[in-house]
Amino acid sequence: MREAVATTSRDQHATVDRQAVFAQLVHEQMIARRVADAAVFHFDCVVRVACLLALGRTAEAEAELPIVEANPVSGAAEVVAGLLALMREDFVGALARFEQAREATGGKDWHSWSGLANLLLGRESAAESDYRRYREESPPGDCGIAVVDLDVWSRHFAAHLQSRAIQTTIANIRTQLLQRVADENAGEAN
Repeated sequence: MREAVATTSRDQHATVDRQAVFAQLVHEQMIARRVADAAVFHFDCVVRVACLLALGRTAEAEAELPIVEANPVSGAAEVVAGLLALMREDFVGALARFEQAREATGGKDWHSWSGLANLLLGRESAAESDYRRYREESPPGDCGIAVVDLDVWSRHFAAHLQSRAIQTTIANIRTQLLQRVADENAGEAN
């Protein structure tokens, strides 16, 4: 039993280390770019906030919201507010903010975050629908990011995602996202 606990602890430590490196790289990218394109800047802010929250650095993540709100583009401020609501375990509030973000983009973006909120609310069908739309509409490469997000947040909110139905839904969503990644990679190889 002790060995299993030690292995789990090592695995969690390795995950946190990879997440910390990723968060730092995202931050350095943002600084290095001094992005003139506001949409790219705001997407980077969303990624940074998600990384900070995954690392448990909530105060730093909260400090990003006024920056994004000062020049809102593409629903990014709503997504950041939704991510902060997720951390407070306000899943209904998070879903509302993610839906506002989708409306701000004409329904084109942020489906994976709505899918996550729906999973946390136990709404398997709505989650599958959100992730299906994400798979169909996201640019190449984004489904790989969605798999990482799903894995990180599923571990973080594991206590809320224990039912067999939710676990099956997560496995199905993950498989479908990975299939899109494989299809994209096969297309690049040809």
